Amino acid sequence: MLAHLLFRCGVELGKNSDMMPAKPDNVDGFWENLKFVTINDGILAESAGGWDLPPKRPIERDCVDNHLQHLVDDAKMLIREFQGFKVWGWKDPRNCLTLPFWSKLLPELTVVLIVRHPAEVALSLTARNGVSRMFGLNLWRTYYEAIFRNLSGHRAIITRYDAFFDDPVREAERILDFLGLPTTDAECARQIVSNEARHHRQSRQDSLSNLPIEISELYRSLITEEILASQKKIADPISAAATTDPAAEWSMQTRRC
Repeated sequence: MLAHLLFRCGVELGKNSDMMPAKPDNVDGFWENLKFVTINDGILAESAGGWDLPPKRPIERDCVDNHLQHLVDDAKMLIREFQGFKVWGWKDPRNCLTLPFWSKLLPELTVVLIVRHPAEVALSLTARNGVSRMFGLNLWRTYYEAIFRNLSGHRAIITRYDAFFDDPVREAERILDFLGLPTTDAECARQIVSNEARHHRQSRQDSLSNLPIEISELYRSLITEEILASQKKIADPISAAATTDPAAEWSMQTRRC
């Protein structure tokens, strides 16, 4: 949803032939560039992990100079494909784990992080991948703890998945303004966002007390960061002072050329 919106508003995501194809449970498409996904999968595999089994040791920036050096050439070649575009980016939940690799190659990159209720993420993962609810909740926690740790030093903005269903145009304007894109295009958010596209809705009254305390506290801290930034009408760079769902939109990196 968010990647689709940013594409409609001027963010280059890559060739159509490189995009992950739509599926029956997501007919609007995933808006993920498979070339970035392939490199991210390689980073995780070389780190003894995968998207559903994050590496035990966090990926660090110095990995580019060590055991992941052979993936650097592929990444640099991919980055060159976007030369000439004013603003470009990619969406992949794995970015939460692999951001240190990309930040070494793109030190000025900007992060757009979308936060979705952990219970919705768990339901989505259960429906799509057949995993348990607790597995999905723990994966949500691991990804968001990783991205908060990895955001240090990056210009970033946090948005809530819910915000696009509350007031899609307003939230689109906030993100576009942060990225330096024309907010006049924000109206297209009404067309992209629909309640029908939301398969696993978690009401606001659905108590966080039903979640493990570590997960509910992390979720509260994430949405508090987003609300504070929204109230100030600007999005301050976020540091990893606090401690996505592979089946939904999570984070997207953008960079000005």
